[in-house]
Amino acid sequence: MTVGEFKQWLNQFDADKDGRISKAELHEAIRSLGVRFTSWKTRRGLLAADDNNNGVAPNHDQLRGPDQNTSPPSNECE
Repeated sequence: MTVGEFKQWLNQFDADKDGRISKAELHEAIRSLGVRFTSWKTRRGLLAADDNNNGVAPNHDQLRGPDQNTSPPSNECE
């Protein structure tokens, strides 16, 4: 999955269409993959993406790609 494909996939969970992903929206995205421990993974993902500590991931255009130590999720369950 490319970064562009990941952003497009994630965009479908942006319920309020504000261009940011809230904790609840991220939780739903992770849950849609059938991943277990979604609350823990949501919290960890948001902590990694929330650079200004406002409780939401940045605008989709500001998401870091694999070259910046962040990669799109895989469909693997842990």
